Amino acid sequence: MKRIYLFSVIFFCIFIDGCAPKARLEVYDLKCEGLTNPLGIDKTVPRFNWKISSSEKGTQQSAFQLLVASDITLLSE
Repeated sequence: MKRIYLFSVIFFCIFIDGCAPKARLEVYDLKCEGLTNPLGIDKTVPRFNWKISSSEKGTQQSAFQLLVASDITLLSE
């Protein structure tokens, strides 16, 4: 009986931790070659940069994925 109770408490603690709201992450100040919303770039290897804001202290970026298209509707494909 004691084991079942202990297992239930541990499971409940893990479950509650998984349900906790995650930090709000926002990416802003998106730029390509130092320009915001450029109409054209003449570089073969353009530089992209952005800033990250989070509600949790110490949040760091660990990866990124860039989606590029000539039209926003093409990104959904």
